[in-house]
Amino acid sequence: MYKVNENNRTFELVDSFDVEYSGTAGIFAEYDEDHNLIKKYQAKMNKYMVYKVLKYNFNNFWFKL
Repeated sequence: MYKVNENNRTFELVDSFDVEYSGTAGIFAEYDEDHNLIKKYQAKMNKYMVYKVLKYNFNNFWFKL
């Protein structure tokens, strides 16, 4: 995780940990703030690799909570 100061145009690494990731095998995972594994996923591959994984909360998407 990086701390970004947009006024000074600087950034600083404040946290990191090793994760299992293989875009070419379609494997990715989600972790909590203490670096504990929440869930590991394996995507069905297209021709080359998983390009990007996004997570949305869908608040107010189709209905109001």
